[in-house]
Amino acid sequence: MMARKISSTVIIFIVIVFLAAVYAFSSADADKVLSTKQCQDCDLSREDLSATNLAAADLSNANLTGANLTKTDLSNANLTGANLTEADLSNANLFGANLTNANLFKANLFGANLTEATLTGAHLFGANFSNALWTDGTICGEGSIGKCKK
Repeated sequence: MMARKISSTVIIFIVIVFLAAVYAFSSADADKVLSTKQCQDCDLSREDLSATNLAAADLSNANLTGANLTKTDLSNANLTGANLTEADLSNANLFGANLTNANLFKANLFGANLTEATLTGAHLFGANFSNALWTDGTICGEGSIGKCKK
């Protein structure tokens, strides 16, 4: 009986330590993009990159699903083919960013600056553009979901 209790306690401890190691540190890809601004085809899903300077970064074909990019400077970044599904880009600076063929499904771009950004072929369904500064410099109205309501 005592051995079984110790055994289950050890297993629970190992699981907790493992989960802490997985969630306590950023991924190698996150470290790479923060140090080099180069991370093509990498996995940054669910990473917290809020308020970081990623200006002119190459994130082409990166997986940014659910990433926190709030207030991040992505000006002139290459996000061609990036997956930004459900990413939080609220108040992010995307001035001049290339989002060609990017997936912005249900992404939050509330208050983001998209001036001069390229959205050719981008999947915008469900994306929130309320109060965003659109590619032509106009402000998107409240309720701008999937497109900019001017």
